[in-house]
Amino acid sequence: MALYGRKHQQIKQLPPHQGDNEQDSPSLLEKIFEIFKRRKISVPELKTEFVERLSLMEVVDYFKSLKLRKGHDIPFVANAKHPKIQEMLNDQSERPFALFVATYNEDTDNIENYRSIEANELDDEIKNILGDEPLVVLT
Repeated sequence: MALYGRKHQQIKQLPPHQGDNEQDSPSLLEKIFEIFKRRKISVPELKTEFVERLSLMEVVDYFKSLKLRKGHDIPFVANAKHPKIQEMLNDQSERPFALFVATYNEDTDNIENYRSIEANELDDEIKNILGDEPLVVLT
């Protein structure tokens, strides 16, 4: 799936299980889930932002502001309301939508630049990208 935002920037959603050699190495999504399981993320330290309506462009603008290194810092969005993510993050948000927005640093094998965004509404682009997936990697 590819979406185009301002200035025709292309946003791609990676398939749920993408790796160099799936038999030998875990996929990027599996690595991210493993970090969640190891609890490298301290939930009380999450920077939480509350918005009425969250758009995909707001998420893209956040990632742009980080000046990510291509091939090293991999942006992703997790649906904090999905049971798999909710359990790992111990999400107790009362708003209908909560997203965990972060980057995976391949050099350190850690999750960085993370924050939680809670909203009463998501735009259609975010809904289409997330679908029923617990986590989506953007490139």
